[in-house]
Amino acid sequence: MLIKELSLIGNKVLVKTKPKEDRIKDIFLPTEVIKKRTVGTILVCSDEVSVLSVGMDVCYPEFAGVEVSNDGEEYRVLETTEIYFILTDQGSIITLNNYIVVVPEKVEDKFRGVVKIATDAKDVDTKGTITYRSPTSHPKLLEGKTIIYSKFAGFKVKFNNQELLVLQEEDVLVLI
Repeated sequence: MLIKELSLIGNKVLVKTKPKEDRIKDIFLPTEVIKKRTVGTILVCSDEVSVLSVGMDVCYPEFAGVEVSNDGEEYRVLETTEIYFILTDQGSIITLNNYIVVVPEKVEDKFRGVVKIATDAKDVDTKGTITYRSPTSHPKLLEGKTIIYSKFAGFKVKFNNQELLVLQEEDVLVLI
């Protein structure tokens, strides 16, 4: 079977999963993303797909789409709505489907007397600044705006030596 000759129906793409690496185009991916192979290159787009094109590198959730194997290679058929963001050749991120990328504010270390509270006992970051947004995101969620978001929401990536968090628009609780 020739993968590139497949005909996809609906808003779907066929992605060749990337081998396990710690970074893709200067974006350092968290260990859980590397283990789950959630980054790949688009090989085939259905005729109905307009935003994405063949050759783009994309990031998607662990259980998104359907896994397909052919001649020992791993592929995944994805709905376009399942894709978090595109990794551009210019070293930037283009978010899709109402995802936003946030720089979380660091939670200060807490001390009780002279005892430092363990990292696991600290509060989780829930405040940050939007750095990338989808063109379809809510008009009030602009780059540079500070937000408060749900605890444990999204997933972390490291981009240009900076820790970032990819969130769904629904995870935003308050715009400051």
